[in-house]
Amino acid sequence: MLHAELKWNETWPSNGQAGVYAFLDGAGALVYIGKSSMKSSVSARLNAYASYGPDKSCKLKHDGWIDQPRYEFIIGVPRTTSFEAAALEEFLIREIPTSDNVNGV
Repeated sequence: MLHAELKWNETWPSNGQAGVYAFLDGAGALVYIGKSSMKSSVSARLNAYASYGPDKSCKLKHDGWIDQPRYEFIIGVPRTTSFEAAALEEFLIREIPTSDNVNGV
């Protein structure tokens, strides 16, 4: 069973690890799937999209989304197998339609 909380964490989950992240819209539909590479952590990739405001709220850094993200989730992969993130991202993009991944990228 998946347990999710509707709040922003103090830090990104899987901080310092490779992994896959996804943004969902307000209705819970998948908007975008991305990955961190072996050279970049999930937290570094998410920091490219969002930052915490002074009141600890999460603010998106750009507004070029087709569907506005509202939630995010992260799948961290073990440090010893960080290469799995790329394969997992490719599989998810191929199998699950999103509004903001373009041409399978």
